[in-house]
Amino acid sequence: MATCTLVITNAGKEALARRAVGVEATAEFDYIGTGTGSSAAADTDTALESENNSNGAVRTQGIATYPENYKGRVVITLTITGNVTIREMGIFNAASGGTLLARGIFTEDQNYTAGQQVQITGDTNFTSS
Repeated sequence: MATCTLVITNAGKEALARRAVGVEATAEFDYIGTGTGSSAAADTDTALESENNSNGAVRTQGIATYPENYKGRVVITLTITGNVTIREMGIFNAASGGTLLARGIFTEDQNYTAGQQVQITGDTNFTSS
């Protein structure tokens, strides 16, 4: 799968800040959703533009790690059950609804057919300043 740059959303920043100080017990951001939207990712996004919900390309809980300084990573593997296009991805804290931490757009459609497996990695970079 091609790569895309994820934009951390304002809603995601707020959820992380609230969780950090104990104001809100926000769930971990360990779900990845895919979709067909192609509008540029923005920090004001609160959802995917057009989330996939069939053919095996449904929002999936992944394995979350901290592979290096200032970087969070979520990895999922999808088993595709029919024709599906993936153009956007997002990291969420719930199987449905929830808060969108980050959203990214692939430079072109990623098309898959039944029987294919797709691994998607979402890296969030919180670089130091």
